[in-house]
Amino acid sequence: MAEKTNKWVVISITKNTFKKDLSLTESILLKVIEKLDKGHGCYASNAYFAEYLNISAVTISRNISSLHKAGYISISYDRKNLAVLRRTIKLIKKTEYSLDSQINGVINYVDQMFKRQSDFIPLEKKENVRENIAKKLKEFGSQQELVNYLQKNKAEFASTDGVNLWLKGELDITSKKHQQENGQDKQQEARESNPFLDDDSVQPKTDTPKDTDTTPKLTPEERMKIFRGEDIDLKQNEEASNTSESSINQKTSHSDNDLLNNADNYFNDLLKEDQKSYDNNI
Repeated sequence: MAEKTNKWVVISITKNTFKKDLSLTESILLKVIEKLDKGHGCYASNAYFAEYLNISAVTISRNISSLHKAGYISISYDRKNLAVLRRTIKLIKKTEYSLDSQINGVINYVDQMFKRQSDFIPLEKKENVRENIAKKLKEFGSQQELVNYLQKNKAEFASTDGVNLWLKGELDITSKKHQQENGQDKQQEARESNPFLDDDSVQPKTDTPKDTDTTPKLTPEERMKIFRGEDIDLKQNEEASNTSESSINQKTSHSDNDLLNNADNYFNDLLKEDQKSYDNNI
C-alpha cells in the first residue's frame, strides 16, 4: 500500500517574509506561492490556498489580485475551448534598491527632464539636495510615485532650479495648482449663476434706460379730437403717436391753434389732478 503523502507544504517565516506594502495575509500567501513555485510555477487552486490559510476562497482571489497588481507575481492560464484547464502563478523577483540608488535615480531623472533646454543646469548633488530628496521619497512612499509627480508638474517646475526650490520647500506647486483650480471653480460658479457672461449674443438688452417712460404719447391731433368729443382709434394711429410735434400741419388755422393750446392746458390740469389724487391716497 502506497504511503499517503502530505499535500501541505511547510514554510519558514522570517522577518523578510513580511513586506511593507503587503498585508499579513498577502505576505504569507506570497511565501506559500514561493514554496510551491520551485522555479516552474505554482499551480495550486484558490481552494487549496483557502484551506491552507483557513480563509475564504473569495479572500484568496482578492489577495492574489493584489499581489499581481503590486508586481510580485505573474499569472497565466492554459485554456481549451474557453475553459480554464490550469492557472500558473510565477514569482517576480523584485529588486530592492538602496536609498542612495533611489536618490541618484531621481537626480538623473530630473536632469533628463530638462536636458534639452538651452539654459540647462544639472541638479546639484550636494548633501542637502540628497537629504531633501530622501524626505520626498519618504513623503511619497516610493521612487515611482515621486517621479510621476515630477513629470506631471514639469511645466510648473520649469527647470532644475524650480525642482531644487521645491525640494527646499520654497516652491509650493500643490498650493499654486490648488489656487488655480479654485479660481476656475469660482469662474464656473459665476457662469452657472449667470449664463449670459460667456455669450455676448444672448446678453440682455440694456439700450432702454431704467427710468425711460414707455407710455404711448398722444399726438396733438389726437388730443384735439378728444377735446372736441370725437373718438379716436389708437391702433390705427400708432404711426401718428410716434410723430414729433414739429410735424404739425403748418396750414392749421389760428382757431385750431387756440383749440390745441386749450387742449394742452386741459390735459395738463387732468394730470395734475390725477397726481394730487394719487399722492393723497398713498
